[in-house]
Amino acid sequence: KQPPWEGLRFLMALYSRSGEKVFLKMITATLDGMRAGLYDQKDQGFFRYSVARDWRVPHYEKMIVTNANLAWLYLEAYQVTGRRTYKDVAMGVLDYLLWTLYDSGRGAFYASQDAGEDYYRLPWKDRDQAQRPSIDRTTYSGWNALAAAALVKAYAVTGNLSHLKVAARVLELLWCEAWHPAQGIAHVVGGSRDQPPVLDAHVQFLRASMAFYQATGDPEHLQRSMDIVRCIQDL
Repeated sequence: KQPPWEGLRFLMALYSRSGEKVFLKMITATLDGMRAGLYDQKDQGFFRYSVARDWRVPHYEKMIVTNANLAWLYLEAYQVTGRRTYKDVAMGVLDYLLWTLYDSGRGAFYASQDAGEDYYRLPWKDRDQAQRPSIDRTTYSGWNALAAAALVKAYAVTGNLSHLKVAARVLELLWCEAWHPAQGIAHVVGGSRDQPPVLDAHVQFLRASMAFYQATGDPEHLQRSMDIVRCIQDL
């Protein structure tokens, strides 16, 4: 059972337009279920998916794509509902990404943290001394753009400038090391250009660049967004 972040964003858009309570009930029931079953209360961050209908039996892998999307989603839910719990969850997710999956020296996010079932089944006090699950250090362009977009969203909601600064570093890395005017954005930062371009990576890069422009008014990111759109049209 995968977290349905795009479906929930659609429902929030419907609720914002119509005010129909049935949409809000569907949104909050799912958000509360995921928080209770998939959110790691100790180390923070969301696990990848559940093998039970009530969300309470997680598959313990943590992925940047899951956590970036859910950070954005819970921030949006906080704006729509005013529930502080949703904001707290989103901040916890971003803390996990920054503390565990972010390479501050390079300015990029790693792909995932392994499931490590033995580690996550330990009592909390024993996890402090145990070796944490290993990290997949692949830096996917689209997923890094997702993380940047979530950080920009956090800045828009909380005014925390540190989130915006990290987003700026990530987007600059993508532009300098993964983007090519004729070939678009590479699937992996610094990876081979022999692989065909991936549409999703371009769309996520566009979303993040537009979000950064909207948050800051920086015309450079508007121009970059236009370049990305032209590339998408040619894919």
